[in-house]
Amino acid sequence: MHLKSNTKKYFSWKKFSVLAGFYLIYFFNFNSAFAAPTPLPNSPEVSIFESAPTQLNNFFVPVSNQEIEYHYDVHNNGSFAGLRFGWNDSDCPSNCGTDDYIDFSSVDHFLIDLAASATGSGTGGAFQLKVELVDTVNQKVAFTVSSLTTLYQEFSLDFSTILSVNPAFNRSRVTAMNFVVARASATQQFGVGVVKIKTDGLG
Repeated sequence: MHLKSNTKKYFSWKKFSVLAGFYLIYFFNFNSAFAAPTPLPNSPEVSIFESAPTQLNNFFVPVSNQEIEYHYDVHNNGSFAGLRFGWNDSDCPSNCGTDDYIDFSSVDHFLIDLAASATGSGTGGAFQLKVELVDTVNQKVAFTVSSLTTLYQEFSLDFSTILSVNPAFNRSRVTAMNFVVARASATQQFGVGVVKIKTDGLG
């Protein structure tokens, strides 16, 4: 896992306000015995982005090479923040090298284990996590997860569904995987909490 010395405020991305324009579909939840999470082909650089870096307190805690805890803070009305697994650097997309993206073309679906400290419906709507994939030319697809519990569950990103939603998305050149939390209204609960992520290949 590639960590910057100051993991808390490493990355700030204010352009995430275009979230409403992303393609949204739901995860499929496997309730049977867990299979092993799909290994990431290369270890990502882990970072944080948030809508108001001076007002929010987002950070992450590496637990192991397979697990990370994202402590999110979106207590401001209309704020958003996220954890980013990234593989691209400053020369991408104009001059992408093979170390700037990962290739998911050989797998039909991506398995990942997720849990959260905030669950249930709550005031102002259920807690939701958006998982977004971005390719080298900034094509995006996003999945909405609204059935998280305090115990890990396994979820699957179905690449056949991804391609049917956005045929232009290139799963062989994925530069980032983002885990996004937003607070849409002042009445919405779960402004501060923890999302837990298990996936093989973090470090």
